[in-house]
Amino acid sequence: MKKDFSQIVTVTVEFKNIKDEPFYCDVRYLNRINFSFYDKSPCMLVCPGFMAYKDWGPYQYYGNKFAEAGFVSVVMNYSHSGIKEDVSKITDYDNFASNTVTQELIDMNIVIESIAEGMFSEYGVDENKIIILGHSRGAANAIITAARDKRIKALVTWAAIADYDRWTEHQKKAWKKAGYLPRKKDFEANPLRMDVSFLEDIEVNKDKFNLIAAAQKVKAPWLIVHAEEDLLAKITEAEQLYNASNKSTTEFIRLKKLGHLLGVEIPFDDSNPAINNVLDLTINWMHKNI
Repeated sequence: MKKDFSQIVTVTVEFKNIKDEPFYCDVRYLNRINFSFYDKSPCMLVCPGFMAYKDWGPYQYYGNKFAEAGFVSVVMNYSHSGIKEDVSKITDYDNFASNTVTQELIDMNIVIESIAEGMFSEYGVDENKIIILGHSRGAANAIITAARDKRIKALVTWAAIADYDRWTEHQKKAWKKAGYLPRKKDFEANPLRMDVSFLEDIEVNKDKFNLIAAAQKVKAPWLIVHAEEDLLAKITEAEQLYNASNKSTTEFIRLKKLGHLLGVEIPFDDSNPAINNVLDLTINWMHKNI
């Protein structure tokens, strides 16, 4: 049975990146008549991972659950998510192909700046309590951001990667030769690809994007959630991040018998006990640490 979120207000907000390209975030909050200083709520910025976006799979549910728990949730797209008029799937293949880690970090900073400067005050946001949550590559972006931005007061990473560079030397050589990395062999049937600009970005910024070094710099309370049977981001990656972190402010939760999506199946079912357990663990931790 679908959960009733009728008490949640959802507002879609447009942002522009430095190239004046639009991207969108969904803001969700509990429906209250008037806000006062004492009603202000922490803001939870949710950053999807590779090929995910605010309307994909479970992300609307995540936003509703965090809002229901008393946070103002902001679930974002990146400006190069490949999403256009049809918000339910990637259709702008050129836009998606030109994405880079640098671009995603810039987009995230634009949203954080807006939160911190009071853009969402009408929704009851406490600008001094910004939480950032990311999954997979979105979690890596969240680590980089939390390491350098003191405005982030808590960090949650689900299934985080510990290195942006996921390819063999053979794959990278072929990528540079072709100019793009197709997702499948049948390019005409599936034109989704990554341009060589992505690879060049992580190579040029290798030191800046060092996630283990960034983990050492995170000062905010940090919750690491990772599944032991994750095949895309091995549990050893979570262990590396945890070992580099400040143990006095970091909690590491290992999940048994789950994979990279933490139990989520597509099409998404909001009665899924595995992901609801992850959400409950996350929400309880946030209430204790923010």
